[in-house]
Amino acid sequence: MPAPILFLETASGHEQEISQEAASQIAKQLVSTLRRARKVNAKIALNSREPLRNCKVAPNWILSAALGGIANREEWEFIKTLADRSPISSGLEEWLGVSELTEATTGECVQSQALLWASLLETGTVSFFAKSNWQHSWIDAQIKRLDDDGELLFIETRIRNASKTEHVDEHESWLRTLGYDNLPSAVDLWNEKDHHFPRLRFLSRVQKDLLYLTSSGSSYKQALETLKALNNDAQIWEATSAELQFSVKVTPEYEKRRKLCLVYDERTGAEHCFDTHARFTGGVAGRIHFRVDNANRKLVIAYIGIKLNRPI
Repeated sequence: MPAPILFLETASGHEQEISQEAASQIAKQLVSTLRRARKVNAKIALNSREPLRNCKVAPNWILSAALGGIANREEWEFIKTLADRSPISSGLEEWLGVSELTEATTGECVQSQALLWASLLETGTVSFFAKSNWQHSWIDAQIKRLDDDGELLFIETRIRNASKTEHVDEHESWLRTLGYDNLPSAVDLWNEKDHHFPRLRFLSRVQKDLLYLTSSGSSYKQALETLKALNNDAQIWEATSAELQFSVKVTPEYEKRRKLCLVYDERTGAEHCFDTHARFTGGVAGRIHFRVDNANRKLVIAYIGIKLNRPI
């Protein structure tokens, strides 16, 4: 599957201005940490809330400047390559369904986007070795989010963090397996979808959904398990001619939300309502939207992703 993402906490730099030498040392320590992580797991990618080059090592130094010059070109190209490998470079908050009621705070009650993303995608963070509360291998955090039923939850958790190479060594066993779930990649799955899911038909737009979803092994894995269950249900339906029964929770959208589910089907040449959906988890409120094709005894999949907040 695509690269598992580690998230850089952009607010972990110094609060006070520092010298160029100090800024360069902190930036190089981050590079050393990431190089050690890359040695343990060749798949890892790096993501940050703002463009990587603008992440502040201190108020007077951004990362690209701290690693500026010919002497640091190799370090800057390495860290930039990790960022370029991230399967989701923008729109992550929207894709995860992050709302104004969703946030993560450290034990010091400081908001952290990196902790939020890492908790939702079940991965980890990296940080500058600067602020004392970000110099640890584990970060205590509280996650505030809405559940599927609109209830506000407060979840106490600990997120793996690395701000120096020793932290990577501590997390080595976990990091080594991150992203290696023996699951087919989104590309392979799409090319072999008729083999894996013979009783499901996918609209072409779903290919993009799968590519986005593979940024998290957990969500991707849960989505595939739900697809397997839907396919098995349809196989029983087709083989026995009995009434279609679902082995997973399947519900229709509320009337006011059905307008979000109208999608053009290339095969029929018409727009259909795909409001029926099955749920999956893995850190996100996942949904698989489909319609039942009674004539062919198949399920037509139109969308795989987070709970809809805009038209498919």
